[in-house]
Amino acid sequence: MLNKFTEGEYVYIPSSCRLFQFTDAGHVSRAHILGKPAHVMVLGLREASTEFYNIFYEGQLWSVHSHNMYAGGE
Repeated sequence: MLNKFTEGEYVYIPSSCRLFQFTDAGHVSRAHILGKPAHVMVLGLREASTEFYNIFYEGQLWSVHSHNMYAGGE
């Protein structure tokens, strides 16, 4: 079962999770593995996806799979 989150909600992402940036064509352009846990704001579902959410992390837009997101945050 997929976790569901709403825009503006803060979530917890544990360390070692992968974050992605995608091209307009939907291909992965960058990936980042978290070195430490993070609390981030959900910006909404990634366009054309039911499993990836857009988040704001260190000043940039990233996408993360909903299985790596947990409710609660600062």
